[in-house]
Amino acid sequence: MCGISAIFGKNKQEIAQLEKMLKPIAHRGEKRYFNESADFGTCVLGMNRLAIIDRERAKQPISSSDGRYHIIFNGEIYNFKDLQSELKEIGYSFSTDSDTEVLVNGYAEWREKLLDKVSGMFAFFIYDSKDNTFFVARDPFGVKPLYWAKDEKENYYFASEIKSLVGIDEIKVVNLFPPSHFMDNGKLKKYFSLETKIDESITEEIAVNKIRELFDQAIKIRTQTDLPVAVYLSGGIDSTAVLA
Repeated sequence: MCGISAIFGKNKQEIAQLEKMLKPIAHRGEKRYFNESADFGTCVLGMNRLAIIDRERAKQPISSSDGRYHIIFNGEIYNFKDLQSELKEIGYSFSTDSDTEVLVNGYAEWREKLLDKVSGMFAFFIYDSKDNTFFVARDPFGVKPLYWAKDEKENYYFASEIKSLVGIDEIKVVNLFPPSHFMDNGKLKKYFSLETKIDESITEEIAVNKIRELFDQAIKIRTQTDLPVAVYLSGGIDSTAVLA
C-alpha cells in the first residue's frame, strides 16, 4: 500500500507541510521511497511509495507526456497494458512501464471518462498545471482509502489516512472521500452505481462455469507484476480457490 498527500489552493503551498502529512503514514510504502514529492507552487504533491511495477523508474509524481498533468496514485490498474497500447496508438509516449503513467496520460486524453475505462483499485490526485485545477477519484468500492478537508482560505487537503490531516491547525473537519466518486476542482460527483439483476433462466451448471471463469480472470489481472507471487493459504474455501 502507498500513502498519498496533496495540498491545493489559490496561493503558494508549503512543501514542508506536505512532508508533515506524509510522516504519520510512513508505514505506507518503503523507506527508500518515502516522501517522493514535487512543488508546483499553488499545489504540492507527495507520496510514500510501495514500488510494485517498474520499481526504479516509476517515481511519483509522474507527469503526462505533454507535461501539463501531474499525478500521485495509490492502487493498481489491472488493464493498464491495454490502455497503454490504446494511448500509444493515439500518439502518447511513455517514459515508464507503470500503471501510474497510463492513468495520467489517460486523463489527458479522456478526462473523467477515464474512470469508465479503468479496471482496478485506486485513489489518485491529478494537478493541471496549465489551468491550475485538480481532479481526484476513488475506486467504485472504496478499496483504497482517501480523506479530504478544506480550510477557511479555500485550501484543499487530501491524504490516504485521517492522521495526516488532524494535525493541521487550519483544518476543522475531515471528510471521507466517498467510493465511486470524483472531485473536479472542488465539485464532488458520483460516477458509478452497481446494477443488479436476477436471471432465473441460468442453470446451476452455467452459474458454476461462469463463476469459475470470472474468478480465474480476476486472479489473472491482479497478478501482473515482475515480482515473485506468494499466497497466504489458511485452508478455507476462498484462499484455496485463489491458490488453485
